Parts: sequence; structure tokens; C-alpha cells
Amino acid sequence: MTNASKLEELDKRIFAIKKTNRDADVTGILLEAFDNAVDNEERVHILSSLASEYQTMSRSDDAEQTIRKAITISPQSPELWIKLAEHFHYHDVDLEKALAVTETAVDKAMDEGNFVRQALGVRVRIATEARHYSVVEKTLRTLLDYEPKPGTIDVKLEGDFLNAIPVGKIDEAVMNAYKEALLGGNHV
Repeated sequence: MTNASKLEELDKRIFAIKKTNRDADVTGILLEAFDNAVDNEERVHILSSLASEYQTMSRSDDAEQTIRKAITISPQSPELWIKLAEHFHYHDVDLEKALAVTETAVDKAMDEGNFVRQALGVRVRIATEARHYSVVEKTLRTLLDYEPKPGTIDVKLEGDFLNAIPVGKIDEAVMNAYKEALLGGNHV
């Protein structure tokens, strides 16, 4: 069985359990799978799932440790750094830590060429909530200037955060250009 099919089977098993009982504790299954993983791709996937499970269970410290363990295995992965930033944003609620981690997430995404828009979108959401509007404006400018290369893995240009940015806190021309980019289809 290939890694992909093993991980797919694990994900299906977890999904089936959660479908029956969304509060079911599947950490034991994930920890056993981690112990039986044969390579780092499997380990990182399982740790990411385990961290999400810990977050669901409000076990914030365990979730953070698990994400950090995954990062030690795959330190160049922008996805893991994004996950850590979102952990601090939504689960451990430390906006300054979250914002600091987005810097690494964006750097890793830019280096890899994947998940750039996702990392930048996360930074905008966190900076907006933390009221760091200069970071918001700088990040929107970066999003406007960013041209994804063919074949990159990323999200579309996002705009869900725009209504949370108070009028007058960033350059109106930047805001209008970003809205125009969203409407103009510059988001594939």
C-alpha cells in the first residue's frame, strides 16, 4: 500500500468515527498510526491531524507541541507554519505570537512558491484583528503584486477580511485596487 493510500484510509477511518460521534476521541488511533509511520510525509500528515484533534478537544498546549513536532520534521513546510499561526490566532489566542509566526509562514511560502496567498491572507486576518493596519496595508500590497506561477498550489485571492478593516485605516487606493482585483478575476 502506498503512503497516499495509507493516509487516505486513515483519514476515511477517522471521518467514519467522527461521523458517528463527532466527540469521539481518535487521538489513540492517530498516535498508533504515527508510531507505525514509515516516512516523514506520513508522520507530518498524522501529526497535523492529531493537532487538529487536540484543538477540537480544547487541548491547546498539546496541539501546539504537536504542530511544533511536525515543524521539526518538515521545517520548510509553509502549511505547518500557517497551521501554527492559525493555532495562535484561533485556539491559543495570542495575536502577537500569531502575527510573528505569519512572517515565517510567508517566508516559507515565498521560498517554496506554494500557499503564498494563503499565508498572506492569514497574516491580513491576524493583523486586522490585532489592529496592526500598517501590516494589513503592506500585506494587501504584496497580494496585489504577487503573480503565482503556473502549477503553484494556493487559494484564490481572498476578500472575506475586507469588511473587518475599518474605513480610513489603510490607504483607500490600496483597498480599492484590492477590491478591483477581486472583481476583475485576478484570483485564480
